[in-house]
Amino acid sequence: MSKPHALVVGGTGMLKPVSLYLAKQGYRVSVVARASERLNALVDETKAAINPVQVDYHDVGMLAEKLQEAVAKHGPLELAVVWIHSTAMPAYYTVAQFVGSQEKPGRYVHVLGSPTADPLNVAAQEERRSKFAALKNIKYQEVVLGWMVEDGKTRWLKQEEIANGAIYSVEHPEKQQHIVGTVMPWEARPPR
Repeated sequence: MSKPHALVVGGTGMLKPVSLYLAKQGYRVSVVARASERLNALVDETKAAINPVQVDYHDVGMLAEKLQEAVAKHGPLELAVVWIHSTAMPAYYTVAQFVGSQEKPGRYVHVLGSPTADPLNVAAQEERRSKFAALKNIKYQEVVLGWMVEDGKTRWLKQEEIANGAIYSVEHPEKQQHIVGTVMPWEARPPR
């Protein structure tokens, strides 16, 4: 029996612990990243449990081509954990096209930055969710990255906290949204 196929976008940086976790769970993990050095180091670290997909996700045509190659080689994507910067929103939906099928929807765990929780951004949130809801090939989950409050002070999340939040969502498919840290009150967020 072949290994289930997962995808991690951002899997050599902020979500590297997610890539390692999925490989340890028995997935064949395709990792999208721009830097070949970091991809190759991850492949070496996991003893080839990682399928490197070197591409800049801003180029959605090339991204689609590389994902199609990964699916052809390793089978359908059952799970995608996706961190894509808001400057490349079309890539959100390009990735989603390759996850699951209408007959057997895959999971799309979308890691989103704190601006997603901005109360003045509700229309954009609803638009994104409705676009994903229209896709019958995926089960959509959100991981919203907030901030931490310690000793009355706020700070941004650390890599480990972010990765653990994404892993929590992978382990809890019933949760449609998971907020890592806090996002309220919005005015309390740390300075950039």
